[in-house]
Amino acid sequence: MARISGTTASYISWKKTVDKVLESTYAITIEDAGIGDQQMVRHWKDRESPEEFVSWFGAKYDLQPMVELS
Repeated sequence: MARISGTTASYISWKKTVDKVLESTYAITIEDAGIGDQQMVRHWKDRESPEEFVSWFGAKYDLQPMVELS
């Protein structure tokens, strides 16, 4: 089994949290949204929180949170 560095593990954890926040906010996943790792890594390296990334992504693509759809 390959070892995962602390940096890689940190990114994987951040990405999993982004996926959870996306799903709870917009009912979509990273895969649904078509967000690539290259784009996500840039935001992760800028030390954005998962919530900040999801907020930025939602605003960029004019997504409506689930709460507003009710």
